[in-house]
Amino acid sequence: MRKSVWKLLLSLVPPAVGWLFNASILVWSEIPLLSGLVWYGLPLAELFFWYQAGRKCRAKALGYLPSLALTHWVVAAEAAVYLWQFLFVSSEARSAALAGFSQMFNIFVIYTARLAPLFETRPNYFGQATFLGMELMGLVLLAAAFSAGYLWPPKELNE
Repeated sequence: MRKSVWKLLLSLVPPAVGWLFNASILVWSEIPLLSGLVWYGLPLAELFFWYQAGRKCRAKALGYLPSLALTHWVVAAEAAVYLWQFLFVSSEARSAALAGFSQMFNIFVIYTARLAPLFETRPNYFGQATFLGMELMGLVLLAAAFSAGYLWPPKELNE
C-alpha cells in the first residue's frame, strides 16, 4: 500500500496546477512577458513533469496499468463529470461548481484549441463538440506523457 499512496497524491497535481493556473490568470495576464511564458510554458512544464512521473513510477515497479490508473483517477473523474454535466444535464440544471471543477485539470487549451474544431461539423465553429474535444485531448496528453515516461526508454537504458 505504501507504494501506491504517493501515486494517489501525485494524481492531485494536474487539478492543483490547473486551479493555480486559472486562479492566477488575472495576475499574470497583465504582464506581457510573464503571460506568454505561463500561457505557453506551464502546459509544457506539466507534460515534462508528468513524463518524469511516469519514469518514477516505472522505477517503483508497481506495473504500468495500475500506475496509470492510480495517477490518472482524478483526471478521469473530472472528465467523467465534464461529460455528465455538459452532455447529459440541461443548461438550466447544470451545477456551476461541478462544471468548473471538471475543467480544472486542462491547462492545454492553447495547444488543443487548434485541433478541437476538427470535432465540429461546421468549419471555424467552436461549439460543444469543440470543448469536449479539448477536454478529452487534455486527458490524452497527460496519459501520453505519463506513458512515454513509463514505457520509453527501455529499462536497461534508464537508471
